Amino acid sequence: MYQVSCCGSVRRVSHGNNTYPGKILKQTPNSDGYFSVTLYKNGIKSVIKVHTLVMNTFGGIRLYYQEICHNNGNKSDNRFINLRYDTHAANMQDKMNHGHHFQPNNRGERCGTSKLKDANIPIIRQLLKQGIKTQTEIAVIFGVGRKAISDIKTGKTWRCI
Repeated sequence: MYQVSCCGSVRRVSHGNNTYPGKILKQTPNSDGYFSVTLYKNGIKSVIKVHTLVMNTFGGIRLYYQEICHNNGNKSDNRFINLRYDTHAANMQDKMNHGHHFQPNNRGERCGTSKLKDANIPIIRQLLKQGIKTQTEIAVIFGVGRKAISDIKTGKTWRCI
């Protein structure tokens, strides 16, 4: 029903609802920065990362301990010549070499995805300790999800403050 090129384009081969053969599918970045396409088979929707499709098509058999690595560190470059199978350790070394690896000092508000500031955490803990407000109410006040407040309470996150 679909074809993938060695350059990372994915197109439809057969007819489908509101689509036609030859249509190039739209690629959208997901939350971790990898590009995905939505494929349908018998009405069942699947969201698949493009680099996985390319390697499954051109890369041969992947062993259970191997990951797909981007040689140049660019998650949007899904050309076959930029991809390879390798170990997790090699993939982590690539990320460090390309500057994409998690740095231990990127905690708290220095983390790029953080919505909270370091100064908010003692206030949140005090509100939780007093029990005047629920986790949901505290989450609304600070513009985060209830789970973020729960993780602060249990010490899963923001342990450094």
